[in-house]
Amino acid sequence: MDWFEARVRVAAAKASPLHEQTLLYLITLLAGQVRADGDPWSNTAALADLYREAREAGPRTKGEIFRALGDRALLTLGWFPESLERRIVGASYYADMGALGYAEADRWLSGAYGPVFRELAGSFDVAVAVLDRARPRDPRELLLQAWLRGTLA
Repeated sequence: MDWFEARVRVAAAKASPLHEQTLLYLITLLAGQVRADGDPWSNTAALADLYREAREAGPRTKGEIFRALGDRALLTLGWFPESLERRIVGASYYADMGALGYAEADRWLSGAYGPVFRELAGSFDVAVAVLDRARPRDPRELLLQAWLRGTLA
């Protein structure tokens, strides 16, 4: 987690400011991607499918699925933008869906993350810029990232 924290804090210093809680959320989101027991909605469906599932879900899970939608769009745009080259939809679709996901998460989830989701919904482009600046570009860092994710064969 320290590796992600250092990168996000340096990147955030060069972008428009995000609140401390939001930076901590971004750091935790990135660190959570290396865990095998992550979010059940993290890599299983297209954004449109997540959106449909969230709209049809009951009140207990609706907010969590919308949060996962926002997280997925944010990670794709900010940390894995090259993956968009293989997609039918573009960056603006991901940005719109991500901001919508966080706005709806704010609406359906109560608690300490409310201000974070509001900021991510309203400043989605800033959060994307922070992750884009923080992501590794050096081949050795990419190798480390693959190893942390467990995808290094």
